[in-house]
Amino acid sequence: MALVMIGLLAVCWVFVEGLPALLAPGYSLYQVVWMRYAVHLLFMLLVLGPRQGWGLLRTDRPLLQVGRGLLMLAMPVCFIEALNVIKVGNLLAVFWVAPLLVLALAAVIERDRAALLTWLAAAAALAGVTMILRPNGSFPPAGLLLALG
Repeated sequence: MALVMIGLLAVCWVFVEGLPALLAPGYSLYQVVWMRYAVHLLFMLLVLGPRQGWGLLRTDRPLLQVGRGLLMLAMPVCFIEALNVIKVGNLLAVFWVAPLLVLALAAVIERDRAALLTWLAAAAALAGVTMILRPNGSFPPAGLLLALG
């Protein structure tokens, strides 16, 4: 059953990522991002709303919830703005630094120590992406900061 679910996820992922790529020439990337969030919100309200009611909106840590939402907004905005400053291959190469940053921040903030194999896998993924994309080394500071954002 797990393999079926993984296969279904892969098909859904291709659809979710491929459809905006087909529609992007006719729409702003900001419109694509906002529509994606609107569909997620609608899905959550329709599927979880009837079962959870107002409990769906209740939280013990409202600042953390708002902060998380703002970070989910900041990431695509930084990505879209970075596209105006830095080449796509360079941007994606920087984007793949994220797993290493997550591991480092988890260790510092949460005291969550990842296994050496996890660190090696993240580093190997970054090395693989770098070999595939072959960034040209042109990283303007503004583009680099936006890509890291």
